[in-house]
Amino acid sequence: MGLKRKDVRMAKKINYKKMLNNILDRSIKIGPVCEQVLSLWDFDLSDKKTKTVYDIKNKKVVAQEEELDLCTFLFSLRNRNAVITIPKYKSRRPKSLKSNEIVLSPKNRNGEIINLTSNKKTFSFGVMIKDKNVLKIDGESNTGIRTFLITDLNGEFYDGWKSIQVNPTENENLWFKDIVFPNKINQNTIQFKYFINPDKWIYLYTCDYLITKVLIERLNEQLKYMKDVMDDMVKNGCKYIFVSNNRKTPKPIRLKEKGKVERILSFQVKLDEINFNEQYPKINYSDDMLTALHHKYKELKRYLTYANFITRCVDFAGRDISKTPSDTFTWKRVKEKRTNWFRLFHYYKKQWNLAALKCRWLESSQRVKDVKEQI
Repeated sequence: MGLKRKDVRMAKKINYKKMLNNILDRSIKIGPVCEQVLSLWDFDLSDKKTKTVYDIKNKKVVAQEEELDLCTFLFSLRNRNAVITIPKYKSRRPKSLKSNEIVLSPKNRNGEIINLTSNKKTFSFGVMIKDKNVLKIDGESNTGIRTFLITDLNGEFYDGWKSIQVNPTENENLWFKDIVFPNKINQNTIQFKYFINPDKWIYLYTCDYLITKVLIERLNEQLKYMKDVMDDMVKNGCKYIFVSNNRKTPKPIRLKEKGKVERILSFQVKLDEINFNEQYPKINYSDDMLTALHHKYKELKRYLTYANFITRCVDFAGRDISKTPSDTFTWKRVKEKRTNWFRLFHYYKKQWNLAALKCRWLESSQRVKDVKEQI
């Protein structure tokens, strides 16, 4: 089975240079640009037998049959904020619980997908939902936000869960019937071989990946700028305007298991020398502006989380650079200070005036659950 990228049929209509210029220009609102860039990664579930692969012999991108992977299906569920149920889940990370929250049941975790998550130091991927099994007792919200890992820290399927249940839309029902389960009666379970199909390594060398990496850099910079401005506004007497301001509820205490530390090997990809231009628009200090800025900050954080998920999926698929055709994509070993990198002198350098991608393998200390602990 397979899925076709919507933009494959529209590639000639995409103006990547204009998109890049909008990202690099601080004076341009980044929200609409985020929608435009992230839409490059939408998939068409109705196209059953295509994928984008690289034909090494003929040195070109072609379409061939593809086996469905879970991350692609999750893209579709996330885009419509699908409600999912995880019947059984065993936590991989140390658990945490706020003092104003009650977990009604550890089974059948159920809720609407808010976003897909990743980790910049490991290959752990997860799904973030409004968990209806978590009840907040202060009256501010009925549900708590929880993230459930789909893969272990090495990117392979995590055995702490066995299945995810979802109520399909009408179009997804047709997709199940006609594409996933042709000639099968009453079949309603998909067995995924991969979280990320290894054939997606080619995406590491596409315009879509590169433009998304640049967007991540812009979002990181702008979010830091917004945070500094909000802190300064508070210091100068501005106050957030929230309904909860009138409630005299103490700040909840977060209870968290200590866990234990494991050393995890992972793959990192960076993009150097991004030079943004212009300045961010001037912000007037007021309570209303501080509140509006807070909501915009949260919106951009959601875009950043999803963009990171997308690029980390591609990083995982393309992590074995030794299999990359050397006559087309050349990685060269370089040393920066005391760190060894492999640098790809990107073929968009002249066209976009962007520096190369660079990658490395590294170990990091990660805190994971200790089975002896329980909160």
